[in-house]
Amino acid sequence: MTAAPPETAGPTFTEPNEAEVRWMEGHLQFIAAQQVDLNDSSQIGEFYERVLNSWLSDPEESRTDPSDFINLLGTAFGECLVRQTSLRWVVASDELATELAVHDDRSDLLVYPANAVAKRWTERQSGDFIPGMTQDIVMRLSQNQYAPPDHA
Repeated sequence: MTAAPPETAGPTFTEPNEAEVRWMEGHLQFIAAQQVDLNDSSQIGEFYERVLNSWLSDPEESRTDPSDFINLLGTAFGECLVRQTSLRWVVASDELATELAVHDDRSDLLVYPANAVAKRWTERQSGDFIPGMTQDIVMRLSQNQYAPPDHA
């Protein structure tokens, strides 16, 4: 008889510190300077596509690391969710990583916006996922369709 694997605890949450808040604010200011409305997930999705397509247009051997773009877009996506829902910015920590995320205490919904962007970036997906995910999350939270623990 084998023992069941130990249950892993869910992530713990803390408020972003001053440096993390300034880092996100810098991203949001840059996005706003590009005339992207942070309340409009479609505009963020279109901006994602412009940035991705610009990056892809460079010869592969001269492309920069996309991490800065992914973090920029992830911050914009997360801020859009925060502005439209009860989600709030947190630092989520577990045994594997510590990352900025957005979390809803009531439903325990947890979204890692930069990870969502990174996954679609590596798959070269269109920016349609941003308004699609935003609409789904807004609808489900407004209808209380997320039951704890539902981590996205």
